[in-house]
Amino acid sequence: MIKWRSLLLLILCSSVSFGQTRPDFSGVFFRTGVFEGKGKRQQKSQLQVSSPLVLVITQTNGCLYVSARQNWAISSSSYQLSGTGSKKEDYGGCRKADRAKFKHETLLTESPVPWRAHPPFGATVGPHPNQSWVISPDLQTLTIRYRIMFGEYQEETYSRMPSLEAAMDRAELESEMNRCNAVPPFLSEPASPKYEEGVLLGVTGFQQLRRFVLFDAGMIGPFFHGLVRVDKPGGPEFRRDGELIQSYSDSLVLEIEPRISGEFELMGNGPGVPPELLNLRFHLKWAGAETRDLGEVGSELLTEPWAEMRAPRRWYRLEVPAQNVPLTDNLEVRILSSAGKQIGCISGHI
Repeated sequence: MIKWRSLLLLILCSSVSFGQTRPDFSGVFFRTGVFEGKGKRQQKSQLQVSSPLVLVITQTNGCLYVSARQNWAISSSSYQLSGTGSKKEDYGGCRKADRAKFKHETLLTESPVPWRAHPPFGATVGPHPNQSWVISPDLQTLTIRYRIMFGEYQEETYSRMPSLEAAMDRAELESEMNRCNAVPPFLSEPASPKYEEGVLLGVTGFQQLRRFVLFDAGMIGPFFHGLVRVDKPGGPEFRRDGELIQSYSDSLVLEIEPRISGEFELMGNGPGVPPELLNLRFHLKWAGAETRDLGEVGSELLTEPWAEMRAPRRWYRLEVPAQNVPLTDNLEVRILSSAGKQIGCISGHI
């Protein structure tokens, strides 16, 4: 009897020790790389990391809590590590049940909600049908692989940060909101402008988890009527009725439109421009041989009058002083939140 009790105690202790070998994913992690591939042996290719992403992970004996942060947007998720389903509400208000369980030292998660195979902004964060999480032996590098379809996968690597504050400081420093014309990878080069209709100045955008905010800016006005561009080896020339035009003759009208795309918006059911983008401010500057800082320029928010079967378009209109400004000068438009924080920049010329 004593031998059987000793054997039972040994088995129980062994079970506890096996449970204790689970890796602890707790910590703050900053995304450093994104890769895609197909099959187990095919070489992975690195993708452009469109926007900094921070994960805050807390792991207990029975649960895993994950908070993803990107450009002020936060998505919170929780997983029961027993493999049973757990309800969660993520960014956008979706409700779903996810599962998570350990297989040796790898954490496997499953979600019944599918996601696009190739998100247009490059890397994104959930919901993905299947994920596998692995942390390095020194607990400094987290790797998350998303299985997509037909053997394709996307893999993200994260580095441990000393604190959430340090991670957010790095994210703000590396954010695309600080760069002019941070054009998302899926946008093609703009076509040659039709000057009768004005000119596209540029496009910029930033990602908030599964929501993509794009801004495009264009200049219009009577000045462009009859304007013709002539490309020459030394650079383009502009003429009207055969006369060489080298500078603007009057003010221009600048139009800036925020556009939203994401999981629901791409299916044609988008809610339109969110409230936080309806009270923006704009700082303008002409940059060339001479810099002309125009400071903050007032704007008018316009709404499309006859929208059918969708939310109406909304855009900002500004009057830009431009008299005697050379056509080769760049107009730099810094897009500010209502609190004055920069959320984008567009710079360009005709």
